Amino acid sequence: MKKKRVLWLLNHTTLMNAEVPLLINLGFEVFTPKIFPPDDANRSASVTYDFDETLTIPIELLKQLNGFDFYSSRWPASLRKRINAHFEIVICAFFPKMLNKVSDAFDGDIFLRVFGMAGDTTYASLIEQFGSKGLIRRFKTKDRIWFAPSYANIAENEPHWLKKNTVYLPLGLPLDYYKNTNQWQPVENSILFICPRIKTSPYYQQVYKEFKSSFDNFPHIIAGAQPEAVEDDSHVTGFISVERYQQLMKTCKVMFYHSREERHLHYHPLEAVVCGMPLIFMAGGMLDYLAGEQLPGSCETFSEARRKIARVFSGDEEFINSIVESQKILLRDFSSEYVSSIWETGFLPIIKQLETISEDPKSSDDIQAEPYNVGIWMHVTNPKGFANEGITRLLAQFVRAAQIRADISIYIACVPWVKESIVYFLEDLGVDGSNVKFLLMNDKSPLLFRIYTWWEARQSRAIKRRALSFYSFIGKITNLIKSIVNLSLKKFVSARGWIVLPLFILVAIGISPLLFIYGIVQLIFISSRNFLINLKIKQFWDLLQVRRQASFSSIVDMSQFPRWLYNLMVEAEIESLASRVSKEKEIDAWYFPYPRMSEIEKFKKPIIVAVPDIVYLDFPTIFSREDSELIQTHSGIEKTVRKADAVITYSNYVKDKHVVEPGYQPEEKVHVIRHAPMETREFITSQPQSTSSSIKFRSRLIIRSYIKRLASRITSSNSLYLQSLPFGEFDYLFVSSQTRPHKNHLNLLKAYEILLREKFINIKLIFTGSFSLEMQNYIVQKKLHLDVLSLSDLPPKVHTAFYACAKLAIAPTLFEGGFPFIFSEALSVGTPVMMSDIPVVRETLPEVFRKEICFDPYDINDMISQIAWGIKNPDLLLKTEVIAYNQLKNRTWEQVADEYILAIMSTMKCNVS
Repeated sequence: MKKKRVLWLLNHTTLMNAEVPLLINLGFEVFTPKIFPPDDANRSASVTYDFDETLTIPIELLKQLNGFDFYSSRWPASLRKRINAHFEIVICAFFPKMLNKVSDAFDGDIFLRVFGMAGDTTYASLIEQFGSKGLIRRFKTKDRIWFAPSYANIAENEPHWLKKNTVYLPLGLPLDYYKNTNQWQPVENSILFICPRIKTSPYYQQVYKEFKSSFDNFPHIIAGAQPEAVEDDSHVTGFISVERYQQLMKTCKVMFYHSREERHLHYHPLEAVVCGMPLIFMAGGMLDYLAGEQLPGSCETFSEARRKIARVFSGDEEFINSIVESQKILLRDFSSEYVSSIWETGFLPIIKQLETISEDPKSSDDIQAEPYNVGIWMHVTNPKGFANEGITRLLAQFVRAAQIRADISIYIACVPWVKESIVYFLEDLGVDGSNVKFLLMNDKSPLLFRIYTWWEARQSRAIKRRALSFYSFIGKITNLIKSIVNLSLKKFVSARGWIVLPLFILVAIGISPLLFIYGIVQLIFISSRNFLINLKIKQFWDLLQVRRQASFSSIVDMSQFPRWLYNLMVEAEIESLASRVSKEKEIDAWYFPYPRMSEIEKFKKPIIVAVPDIVYLDFPTIFSREDSELIQTHSGIEKTVRKADAVITYSNYVKDKHVVEPGYQPEEKVHVIRHAPMETREFITSQPQSTSSSIKFRSRLIIRSYIKRLASRITSSNSLYLQSLPFGEFDYLFVSSQTRPHKNHLNLLKAYEILLREKFINIKLIFTGSFSLEMQNYIVQKKLHLDVLSLSDLPPKVHTAFYACAKLAIAPTLFEGGFPFIFSEALSVGTPVMMSDIPVVRETLPEVFRKEICFDPYDINDMISQIAWGIKNPDLLLKTEVIAYNQLKNRTWEQVADEYILAIMSTMKCNVS
C-alpha cells in the first residue's frame, strides 16, 4: 500500500503553520505548493520548503511538483499519472480554476477546504456557477470528494447535496500565536483596527468609512497591508513588520473588530484574545457563534461599541477584566486538543474506510436485488405551497428515511413547475434531492404557465375586484361560456410550443361575442344593484342575496379570468400526468399522501392512500356541508379512499371515526402508522454539545438577521415596527400552524387578550399562519395589532429559531389527525409546549403528563389558567415534557419508513395473490 501522502494546495501562512504540522503528526507526508498568484486573494500567502523533507517521493518528482503552478495550470498527463501513483489525498482551497483541474485529474480523495463566504452566498451556488461538470458530478454522486469547512455552521447554510459530503475540520492556531499569551500591557493609548486594501477594495473602503465615522474621536491605529497608500490619514500604517505588529497586539488599549459575517472570521481578533487585549466587536457574526452566548465585548450598534470603548479608555478595571476573562471562550474551538480530536475522529476514519473499500471490493454475492419502485403522487401544484403543508413535511421525513434502504426506490410524480421547489424543500429537511427521481409530463412547463407567471410578476398593483351576482339565467350563460372554453382549450393549455398561440387567439375571437353579451348583462346588473342600494331597499336586496344562494350560479369576477384559465391548465396537466404515469410499468405501487385524487381510477397498480384526517366529519357546523366546494372535496376524498387497496392513518381515532365507521374501508385494510418526533435542532446547530442557552442565543441572531431582510422588503410602517422589536429579549407565545377553522385560533386570541389585559402578563403572541378575517377583526377591535403578529412562510431554520426563543409553544387546535408536530419541534430546541387535550394526544400521552401539558380547547378559562401557569413555570413544565419527549424519541423516522414500506409491500403481495 502506498504511503499516506497529501497534496495540501493552499499557501495561507498562518493556516499552513498550524494545519500542515497537524497532518504530519497524524502520520501523513505533505506537499505544499511553491507557486501562487500574487493577487489580493493571496495577500496572506507564502512559500516554504520546510515540509519537503517529510516526503519520500522520488527527488525528480518533487522538483517537478515544486516547479508546477497548481493554481492555474492543467495537469500534464505525465504529472497526473505520477501524482495519482504517489498521492491519495488532495486538500484544496476554493479557487474554482484550480479545483476544476484537480477534480478532472485526481483519482483519489479531494477535500475542499473552505473558510466561509460573506452574507448568504453559498459554496453550492458558486460550485454550480463556476464548477466543471466533472466537479459537480463528483459532489452530487459523492465520488471521493468532501466538503471540509473550518467552522461547523458553514455547512448549515448549504443544500443537502453538499451537506452529505461534509466533514468538519476545525482550524488550529500556530504554536507561535501562544508565545504572546497574556502579554498585553496597555501602554499605547489607541484602538487597534485592522483594515487592509482601503483604496483597492470597495468592501474595505466601506468598513474604513464606518470605523472613521464612529471612532475618529478616539486615538486609533489602522494596520493592514495597503497596495495603494492612504496618504490623507496618518492613522493608517500600511504594511508593518511582524515585530511591530506583535508589539501593537501587546500594547494597544483595545481592539475593535467590525465583521458581522456569520460564517467567516479573520485571525487578528483571535490574536488579540491570546494576548489578553480586550476585544470589542459587532454582534451577529462568527464570534457570537463561537461564544454561544452574549459576551461583554459584543455590541449591537456602533453607539454601544463607542460606549464600551470609552469605558476601556477610562480605565474601568472591572469592565476590562470581564471582557478579557469572558472572551477566552473564543479560543475553545481553536485549541490544539480540540482540533486534533476532531481531525482524529472525523478525518482519519474517512481515510481508513476508503482504504478498506479499495482493498476489499464487494463480491458479486453482495449485490442487492432490484428494489421495489414506489411512486408518490404529489398533490401540491403551487411552487410556494410546500413549507405550509404538514403533510409534505411528513413526506420528506419518509423519503429521507427510505433513501438509506437498498430495497426501495422512490419516484415522485408532479407537475413540472414544482419540481425545483420540491427538491429545495426536501433538501431543507435533510433529504438528498439529487437522488429523488421524478415522473413528469415534460421537463418544460406549459406555455400558458410561463405566460401566466410572467403576467403575475408584472402586476404592479392589485386589480380592483368587482364581485357581481347573477340570476340563474346569467349563470347558464356563464356555464355555456365555460363549457365552450373547456372543450376548446383543454388540449391547448398543456401545450409546450409557441405554435399554439395562433390557435389560442382564434378561440378567443370565437368566444368574444359571448363575452360581449356577458359584459352587457353585467352592466345592467350593476346598475340595478346600485339603484336598489341608493333607494335603501335593504330588505329587498337581502332577499335577492338569499335567492342568489339558492338560484344564482356563483360570484364571477372578470379580473379572475387569467386565474381561471391558469386553473384550467393545472387541471388539464394533472389529467395528462395521471394518464401517463399510471401506465408506468416500472412502478410497483402508488402512494397518495393526500386522500383526494380525481384521476385515481386510471391507476391499476396497488394504491396506498394516507388519510391524515377528514376533519369536517367531526365539525359539520364549522365546515358547512352546504358549501359546494366542500361537497365536491368530500366526494373526491370518499372516492379516493374507497378506491385504495390500503389506507394509512396516523392515529386510531382517524382510523375508527373517519375511515372504518363511515364504511370507506374495512378495518383490516387500514394501517395506523404514528409519527416519529420531528427534530429541528439541527437547523440551529450541528454540534451535539451545544447547550440550551447557546441554541437560544444563536436562534436570536438568526431571527434578527431574518427580520432585517424581511423588513427591507416591506414598505409599510410594519417594517419599522418589526425592526424595533428586540427578538430574543421579550417573551412571546409561538403558534406554528396554518389558519383553519378547527385550529381554534380565535379562542386562543380571546384567552390571550385576558392574559394580557386582565392577568397583566406582558407577553406577545406570534402566529405562523395568516390571520383569518374573524381573527383580523378581533385584533382590530381589541387593539392587539402591536401584540399579535403573523409571520408566515418562515424558512425551516428561522421557523426553528422562533421556537427556540419562545416562552411557550401553543397548540390550541380542536383536532389533529396525528400527534402534533409542535410538541417535538419545540422540545428539540428546549422550549416547553402547551397543547389541547384532544383524542390523538390522549392516544399518545399518559394522563399523568396531560394534567400539566394540556388544556381543554373548548374552555377559554382553562386555556387561560394552564397557559398562565406554563408562562410562570416554564422550567417545571419543560422538566415534565422532556420525560415524555425522551420516550417518544425511542421511535425513529427509519422505523416509520419501515412500517410504510411494510404496509406498501404487504398491499402489493395481497394484490398479486
